[in-house]
Amino acid sequence: LTSMLNWYRALAKLGAKDVMKWGKERTSPPPPGILVYGLRDMALDPQPFKDTRDYVPGCELFSHPGSHWLPEEEPEFVTEKILGLL
Repeated sequence: LTSMLNWYRALAKLGAKDVMKWGKERTSPPPPGILVYGLRDMALDPQPFKDTRDYVPGCELFSHPGSHWLPEEEPEFVTEKILGLL
């Protein structure tokens, strides 16, 4: 929990562009990753998710018409994407 809160603290203090530069400093190949997001998310704008490709090489993005609570609302969809990564 602490690391997640520190990420949000840094985001508020530095701004999204500076925080996202951290991923570009990596010298080893990035691990595979996915980002699953809901298109009807009332808390988060989908545009930053789309911009993730600029900062996280190899990250696959999957959108769904669901909301912020996608794992609870559409567990089969989320599980399918996670299993596809393994």
